[in-house]
Amino acid sequence: MNLAHLIDDHPPDRVALIRADDGRQVTYGELRDLVEAARAGFARLGVGEHGRVVLAVGNEIEFVVAYLAVLGLGAAVVPIE
Repeated sequence: MNLAHLIDDHPPDRVALIRADDGRQVTYGELRDLVEAARAGFARLGVGEHGRVVLAVGNEIEFVVAYLAVLGLGAAVVPIE
């Protein structure tokens, strides 16, 4: 099982993430849409299976989205600060 699929079976209206700085909530449905869009963007950039993507993103919703998108393409994530 690819770790990116952990969000697939959750109800779309259930809260998945809460932004620490402003309390904004992201549902699983929204998260799936964001991950799908990011995955398409990474694929257009040539990211694919066995690739590596460096993510210079803090502990934010955007990190979760990018992380799951990259994993969904079969690539590895290299997080840096």
